[in-house]
Amino acid sequence: MPKKIILIRHGETEYNRQKKWQGWSDVPLNKAGRKQAQLLAHRLKHEVIDVLYTSDLKRAVETARAIAKSVNLQVIKTKKLRERNIGILEGVNFQESVEKYKDIFDGLFGSHDESFKGHGGESVKEVKQRIKELWNESYDCSLQIFYKTCNSETPQSPSSKKTAMALIRSRFSPTSATCRNNPTNKQHFIL
Repeated sequence: MPKKIILIRHGETEYNRQKKWQGWSDVPLNKAGRKQAQLLAHRLKHEVIDVLYTSDLKRAVETARAIAKSVNLQVIKTKKLRERNIGILEGVNFQESVEKYKDIFDGLFGSHDESFKGHGGESVKEVKQRIKELWNESYDCSLQIFYKTCNSETPQSPSSKKTAMALIRSRFSPTSATCRNNPTNKQHFIL
C-alpha cells in the first residue's frame, strides 16, 4: 500500500493576522486559529492516521492537539519541524521587512544561495539538514504528498512554505511509492 503524508499548517495567530514573520517566535493560536484547528480536526477525524508529528512551537502544538484528540493519537513534538528561524525579521511586518531590510530580504528570498545567514537566523541548507535528520530518524519512505492548511485565507509566510517544501524536496520521489526502511510499518503520517 502506498504511504501518505499529510502536511498541515497551523491555524491563525496574531502574527499571521498582522502579517508578521513568525519563524521561531513562540506565538500561540488566536481565537480564529483555535476554531480553524477544531474545524480541521473534524475534517480529519475519519482519516486513518498512524503517527502525528508537530513542531514544538505553541501554534503547531495547539493545532496538532486538536487533531490528535479527534483521531485518538498522541502528539510527537520536535524542534526539527519548526519553521525557518528568520532571525531579525521575526516579529516584523512583511511589508516593513521588504522596505527596512531590503538587502536581508533579497538575500533570503531573492537569491539561490542556500547558505545565506545575513539575517541572524537559519540558512536554507540548515533547514534542509534538520528535516533530513528527522526523516532519517522517523521513517524512510517515498510518499504521496498532501499539503493542507487550516484555512486557505490565512496568510502563509514564506518561511513556513519553505520548511514544508524542504521536507518534500529532501526525501520524496514522485514516481516511487515503495518503503525502503520503515520500522513502524505505518501507512499514514501527519505533520
